[in-house]
Amino acid sequence: MSKHLQKIFARLTHLKKKYKKHNVSCYIPSKWLEYKASEGEVARINPFDFFHGKIDEIINYTDAQKNSTQALTFALEINSCLYFEHKPQSNIKKFPKNYFPDNGTFLKAIAFLPYLKYHGFEAIELQDISSSANDWEVKSHNEIGDNLAEYALEMSKEEQFSAFLEACRILKIKVSLAFDFARISANSNLALNNPEFFFWIKSTAKMRSVKYPNGYGKVKYSANKIRKINKKIILGDYNNLPEPDEKYRSFFTSTPLKVALVEGKIIGLLKNTTKPLKTNECVIAPGFQTYPLEQNDEEAYSETSYFKFYNHHDFNYIAYNTIAHPDHWLAASKNINKELWQYITGVIPHYLSQFTLDGIILKSSSLIPRDLKDQIISEIRKTNDKITICEEDN
Repeated sequence: MSKHLQKIFARLTHLKKKYKKHNVSCYIPSKWLEYKASEGEVARINPFDFFHGKIDEIINYTDAQKNSTQALTFALEINSCLYFEHKPQSNIKKFPKNYFPDNGTFLKAIAFLPYLKYHGFEAIELQDISSSANDWEVKSHNEIGDNLAEYALEMSKEEQFSAFLEACRILKIKVSLAFDFARISANSNLALNNPEFFFWIKSTAKMRSVKYPNGYGKVKYSANKIRKINKKIILGDYNNLPEPDEKYRSFFTSTPLKVALVEGKIIGLLKNTTKPLKTNECVIAPGFQTYPLEQNDEEAYSETSYFKFYNHHDFNYIAYNTIAHPDHWLAASKNINKELWQYITGVIPHYLSQFTLDGIILKSSSLIPRDLKDQIISEIRKTNDKITICEEDN
């Protein structure tokens, strides 16, 4: 049954007729049309004819059309992988400007499937489709990104994702959906109601740069301290792991009392006050690679942070001993950030209750506490006890 794919097909049939006399055109990579075309070549097409034809090709697919004996897996990040400057054109002034955006959409992903099938791809690792501003800036794991839906179809993003999965099943392409539960946007809307999910720094903190060499960034350790830390980790001794210096820890704040979205940026308030003071404001702490330890001046990643899996006032900062290798005292069960763990364990069952998937991929697996990972897998199995689950580090 491919009701959502059929619905898209019907909508494109309608749009083809509606704009038949208006010379609608746009550009696409030539290889989307001619699978052996060279990289960089472009073709000008009527988008309604093109997408209509691709879906027709998928609906009428037979095994006899298989062109490769290889069994390959394609890692697909829809938003960026299928990005292209289409430059839609028409001889009517009121042609909708939001039709066929440059970013990747589920419709483009559907049209891309015959190309993957031709080249022997039998499985897709679909990178996180959660609501996001860009590839690595997940804002809410429970929501599909609005920008993945094609406006012209007048269908919900959930319906369009279902159509993509239906097309994959017709072509006998298995789909695994990837989730990263370690990293999160440094401007996540989740903070509005759950500030305790995050690490926070003073809003006045300068990010490390050439101009501010002592600003906030990756923790600096001496060679001697790195050797001491590595030795303890190799021996599995996580008791009283050496912590970052006081200057670094002083960048961080407690969890704010209030959080608001101010001019598109998440801002926390540390105290109730009648006067707005910069010294009373904090922001979600940008993250960086916490382990292995290196003697460098790496800047913080401006767009991503880490979830705060444990709550303890002595470990209120991002470092190797709070993220990659939590100190024994921090990782005690009494310090578990229970609401965060409940949120995370509910995400994948939320998707499995709506969509038929072949597999789940847990990314940044080594950064997720083992007990939390066990709970995630247990909740998945309650919903689907046959689905494939893989762990992956990136």
